[in-house]
Amino acid sequence: MIKTLNIAFDLVDFRYYIGATDFGTEGYWYWVHSGQNLIFTNWKVNEPRGRFYENCAWKLGIGVQYKWIDISCAEPAAYLCEKDGK
Repeated sequence: MIKTLNIAFDLVDFRYYIGATDFGTEGYWYWVHSGQNLIFTNWKVNEPRGRFYENCAWKLGIGVQYKWIDISCAEPAAYLCEKDGK
């Protein structure tokens, strides 16, 4: 699955919301859809920066090796969705 996603990102070097946030408790990152803690992370160096207004995680494109950054949830960006494999 990860390999498939990376191929898609190769086609468009863009930023995507990935559905992770630390809204409510700064520094406590969890998945919005389930409320579960992040087990895997791929933060860019010096990220997340811990600013109170940067509560959403973006996945960056190939130019920065698909790393994550924290950003304001009000920033316009595309998003990734999880689909049930059934």
